[in-house]
Amino acid sequence: MPPSTNVSGNTAATVADLADAVLHLARELKRVADAAGTLQLTAGESRVMRYLDRHPGSTPSDVAHATGVLRSNLSHTLRKLEEAGMVERTPDPDDARTVRLTSTARAASNLELLKRAWVDALAPALPPDAPAAEVARLLASAADAIAESRRG
Repeated sequence: MPPSTNVSGNTAATVADLADAVLHLARELKRVADAAGTLQLTAGESRVMRYLDRHPGSTPSDVAHATGVLRSNLSHTLRKLEEAGMVERTPDPDDARTVRLTSTARAASNLELLKRAWVDALAPALPPDAPAAEVARLLASAADAIAESRRG
């Protein structure tokens, strides 16, 4: 797509610059998290934990579908997260064949440490009138739309 192509009111070059800025910010926030002493998670483990934080009690199938992690890889990821004390599996009270996943107190503590480190690093870098909530909603919506189109 040539840079002059109009993409929803923005040029392709501007949209590509946005993606580049998001990736750069993500790398910097990863460095902040590492320096803060948070538990180091793989990209797949992080996706699973983010999903479980927002959707406690999900089934492994729910998590696999929502995160795009293959079911075979999810089993390995869940084992690693259980070994790290981040995830618990409990039988579904209505169907003993089904397992429900929840994050643990250790996961909540790690998430709190992570968020505190992010705020400490990012808040001073933003202008006082920056529409952080609006930008967060826009980026989350874009991520959801991209994930949904990937899932078909």
